[in-house]
Amino acid sequence: MAYSWDLPYLKEKTLVLSVNDREREVSLQEIGSLVPFKFPAGDASSIISIDVVAEGPTQVLVLADYDSKQSVFKQRTASQMTLVERDDSDRESTKEMIKDGFEIIDVDAVITFSFQIRLEGIGISVLNQRMQELIYVSMTGLELRYTDSNMYQSVNMMVKWLQIDNQLYGGSSPIILCPTQTPKDGKDAAAHPTLHSALVRAKDDTHGVVYFKYFSALLQELTVSMDEDFLYTLLEFSKFNVPGWTEDPSKIQLCDESLDVPEPVSKDDESQLFFEVLHLHPMKVNLSFMRSDHVNIEEAQQKTSSHNPIMYIFNVLTMAIGNIDAAPITLNALLLENVRASGPVLVDVLQRHYSQDFFYQLHLVVGSIEFLGNPVGLFNNLSSGVADFFYEPYQGFIMGDRPQDFGLGVVRGTSSLLKKTVFGFSDSIAKITGSVGKGLSAATMDKSFQERRRLGNQRNTPKHALSGFSKGATSLAQGVVSGVTGIVEQPLAGAQSGGVEGFFKGLGKAAVGVVTKPLVGVMDFTSNVTSGIRNTTTVFDRDQRRKRIPRHVPKNGILTMYDKSEALGQSWLKQVDSGQYFYDDYIAHLVLKGDNMVAMLTSKRIMVFRAENLKVEWELEFAEIQSIAPFPRGISITSRRDRQENFIPIFEQTSLTWFSGKIEEKVNQFNAELKPLE
Repeated sequence: MAYSWDLPYLKEKTLVLSVNDREREVSLQEIGSLVPFKFPAGDASSIISIDVVAEGPTQVLVLADYDSKQSVFKQRTASQMTLVERDDSDRESTKEMIKDGFEIIDVDAVITFSFQIRLEGIGISVLNQRMQELIYVSMTGLELRYTDSNMYQSVNMMVKWLQIDNQLYGGSSPIILCPTQTPKDGKDAAAHPTLHSALVRAKDDTHGVVYFKYFSALLQELTVSMDEDFLYTLLEFSKFNVPGWTEDPSKIQLCDESLDVPEPVSKDDESQLFFEVLHLHPMKVNLSFMRSDHVNIEEAQQKTSSHNPIMYIFNVLTMAIGNIDAAPITLNALLLENVRASGPVLVDVLQRHYSQDFFYQLHLVVGSIEFLGNPVGLFNNLSSGVADFFYEPYQGFIMGDRPQDFGLGVVRGTSSLLKKTVFGFSDSIAKITGSVGKGLSAATMDKSFQERRRLGNQRNTPKHALSGFSKGATSLAQGVVSGVTGIVEQPLAGAQSGGVEGFFKGLGKAAVGVVTKPLVGVMDFTSNVTSGIRNTTTVFDRDQRRKRIPRHVPKNGILTMYDKSEALGQSWLKQVDSGQYFYDDYIAHLVLKGDNMVAMLTSKRIMVFRAENLKVEWELEFAEIQSIAPFPRGISITSRRDRQENFIPIFEQTSLTWFSGKIEEKVNQFNAELKPLE
């Protein structure tokens, strides 16, 4: 018989069976075999089995005669019922089952197949269309277990450590995703893995659904950080084609004007999934985003332009206020019982759940803006310090076995309060001044100045107060000098490229720069000093770094095995002389004996620099080279300009032959490309 609900607005709907003054409530959400229904029938009693089956979009309640041989439930004897009632009198679920006198037959599952994979570590390198390494995903302590029995299939996966690195050079966030809490040792990593998931599927095809007994997913607290340049590079890589973006708006129907209510129809290709328990644990994500210049995408895709005054002002403002630091987003747990849905519907439920949680916490994102000093982060640091101030002495007094534990607790609590207070206030001041300096830097309209400042901030992060003062003084001097020298250099550079019009444009940029660049220096000075004070409080904390240096891919685009030496050489080239040769293509390098010197060959020049401070000793472009002469102990290179001879000392014969061959090959290629032009 078909039925309809008497009270359809109730959240939990039950069907009531009534036989001879005996009632039984049945939930139609519980697909599968339920406890049989025992009711009086004259002088004796009768039993019917209850089963809930899915038939397309319909839930069907099947009532049949109870067959003890076929049913998974068996009747208890009177003595068993009395004994269990006496032992489990405080358990409501047990008393309910005892009332009908049935228990589940305990059938041991017979394992037919199982395997387990354990990997100490695995890495996945992702490259974009221009053969740049985009991200590197590293997982350690990866375990996967699969078990197949006559009743169930189970999958269990665990990852002790998960990290995603930004492999693009020039970015402000080298690590995109990693756990916030670093495990102390191997036991801690095993007890608190970054990712843990379990799935158990029942081999039951008689109820019209794909039957899952249990699904669980646990993700530890994560730190997610990315900048604008990486985000645009990721969008370029993915080439999103979202359905609906290209549709004609005139053809979109606002609502269906038909008043008929059709019967629900299930698609044949959409299998219905049923979960007895679906449990997604709560998650916390500390979200950071930095506005940045576009370094790794095509020039045609640059959205900011200094020729448009509106975009110029927008770029300056967003550079200052568009930076978010560690916004704490907490996503609540999701626990669903007896849920039946198709795959797309289930995904939609998850999306709505997490999107609502995120939008309800947008105020935390606003409160984490660096321009405001990250008030949310400041409050969390201060409250954590105050809590430690009272909690540590309490722990020493209650949990300690020695009299001095209370005193040690007082010391630890006071130290934590002072440390987190200094960290919080210095961090807020550093973020305010850094954001203002970033916006003023965008206002200078001097790309070379912005590039030097960006690379300098990345390479020379102050580790303590003294280095912060030194780095701040250097930034202040560079801002003042660049502003003064720009009065002469920028008009001349504009005249060389654009004639009279370029001269006046350069003059305008110089006028803006002479005011803004010293202000940038002042802001950078304050930011570096306060950052040094802040980092003094965390000098003993573990610093998270990339798992490996970004891969080097030759200019011909042929992907080869990862070479650590080539990756190191490319990394040096991107940073040497504060990024002055950032856009050169790496060819080869050779570490020289003595004084930590390195000889490097790029697509445009030969140079020698010091590896300890990445300062160039000398460099020559191919067009400036007069002659190259190999000697038994090195290579002599003569300059075309002043006939000065530069010598690369190489004492090992194999290295000399290899590096000489690389230079000869590149110079011959340069001459071949130059000859048609001549």
